[in-house]
Formats: sequence, structure tokens, C-alpha cells
Amino acid sequence: MPGGRVGGADRWSLPDPADRDVQVFWSCGDTDSGTHRDETDSVLIVVSGRKTVDLWHERAPCGIGVGDRNRSLDNERPDGTLVLEAGAALHIPKGMWHRISSAAGTLAFSVRVADATAFAACK
Repeated sequence: MPGGRVGGADRWSLPDPADRDVQVFWSCGDTDSGTHRDETDSVLIVVSGRKTVDLWHERAPCGIGVGDRNRSLDNERPDGTLVLEAGAALHIPKGMWHRISSAAGTLAFSVRVADATAFAACK
């Protein structure tokens, strides 16, 4: 695990990536996440720039097995595409297949939602 040591003693350490609640994404150039699904619900928040999110509803894209978590499929047509500009947010449910492309200079956060049932109360 990454961290720092001073005089042989631990000074600090980073949490295990599985325990993180917030991820920060900053694109120096155009980026693409590849087609994947996450193991938790999350909310993607775009601070600046633009993200394009391709989504597949309730099924894996053609060529991806049920047990796969990550797979790049550049030619697979999504069920829907959303373009998120600065100030936009999107809830991505646990297990939903998606691919996210970012324009150069985009800054965004992905916040893990431990209990997505809270979203049901908002409907």
C-alpha cells in the first residue's frame, strides 16, 4: 500500500482503493474509460468540461460475458448516450454497463453511494 515513512515509522498511508468514497478525474487529453461496470452505485459530477456517457440497460454489451467486469468494445452501440456539461450529475446504478469519454481539461468527481435506496425516496 502506498504511504510514507519517517525514521522507520509510518507517517501516513492511503486507503485501499476499494474503501474510497470519492474519485477525482482530471483529463489532460481526451480520455475513454472503456466499457465496464462498477460494484457500487455512484454519482458522477462534472465540475468543468464535458463527459459523454454511453449506457447499456440491464444487459451486457454484445461480446461481454456475464462474469466480466471490464472490457473495451469500441464498436458496440449503447442503449443510450448522455452528454454531461459542467454542473451536471448522473446516478450510475451498481452493475450497469457504461463507457465514459472525457474532453481534454475535464474535471469530475465520482461519489460512491453506499445505500442507493436513498434515491428511491426522491421519486
